[in-house]
Amino acid sequence: MIACPRCTTANPDNARFCMNCGNPFIQKCPTCGQESPASAKFCWNCGHAFAQAQPAAPPMTASASPEPVGDRLERYMPRELRAKLDAARSNRSMEGERRIVTILFCDVKGSTAMAEQLDPEEWAQIMNTIFEYMIAPVYNYEGTIARLMGDSILAFFGAPIAHEDDPQRAILAGDEVSGVTIMRMDEGLDTGPMLLKRELSLDGKDAGQVTEELSVLGAKTLIDWLASPTPAEAQPKDGVTYAAKVDKAEARIDWSRSAEEIARQVRAFAPAPGAWFEVNGERVKLLEAEALSRPPRESGGPAVSTGEQRDSRLHGNGGEVVDDCLTISCATGYIRPLKVQRAGRGPMTAAEFLRGFPIPQGTILS
Repeated sequence: MIACPRCTTANPDNARFCMNCGNPFIQKCPTCGQESPASAKFCWNCGHAFAQAQPAAPPMTASASPEPVGDRLERYMPRELRAKLDAARSNRSMEGERRIVTILFCDVKGSTAMAEQLDPEEWAQIMNTIFEYMIAPVYNYEGTIARLMGDSILAFFGAPIAHEDDPQRAILAGDEVSGVTIMRMDEGLDTGPMLLKRELSLDGKDAGQVTEELSVLGAKTLIDWLASPTPAEAQPKDGVTYAAKVDKAEARIDWSRSAEEIARQVRAFAPAPGAWFEVNGERVKLLEAEALSRPPRESGGPAVSTGEQRDSRLHGNGGEVVDDCLTISCATGYIRPLKVQRAGRGPMTAAEFLRGFPIPQGTILS
């Protein structure tokens, strides 16, 4: 094995470059073109002295083996973050769940030229100190260090500890628009000056649709700004809020709330984890629904949207099925399911669901 003199990673004997940091193990003689090991002080073919020669790496022994990366990172991790990570892994809350994460790549500017002028051990000590400053902010904001790469780090935010469920929170709050902002980073969390911002209408969209459209809009906005840069603008201090992490318990439908609130809840948690209710001990996800001021007058009849006068004579208790179309009463108004999903089954219309799982009028859902 060959130990990289820059990052101490063990590499195969025939490696020409370090597989961790890319440091070359071969140097070419400028006089005769002969290749020599990176540790050689002179060319073995013509005797040319290598000006930037590096000392030979010590043999890899048990006592001289580098500290595992995981142990190095543990030193920088706050105790509170370690407890949250342990809890996320122990309850297996991430299994089978897709998440959108933010990737951060950060390196030291001018490090290659600097490293060529220093002894490898001296450079390693400098980088270890720099890593402390690079890693600490990642852990402060509950990110995850994916890799240390010689003079750089690769980190991501959003898993296993989720953050800023903006689409869900925006829909739940009844916001009419969301958007993206290209900004210049500074020491705070999303506190840098704004370069360009674009809005996106949330009308009738679920969180999955909003997330996808924001991703496309974000890429296009960045390209537009790079093509035609605009001056930075300071963020307003008023109205700044952070979206709290969404808890799966919030996906359970509370029929004592208004139909409008529940309709927003359905959109906010679609397609995952899915707003849900229980009937006869079975959990059913409500993937798409419509808020009504009153139920259809008869099976298959036209629905009346919110805003028209509600017929109080038809209104039942919260969570009560009031007709054979699965229309459900709420604190105010009604919810008409359009698309549902049983455990272990695919999404289906309310009519398809009722053919295999009849729910009689008067049933109280929980």
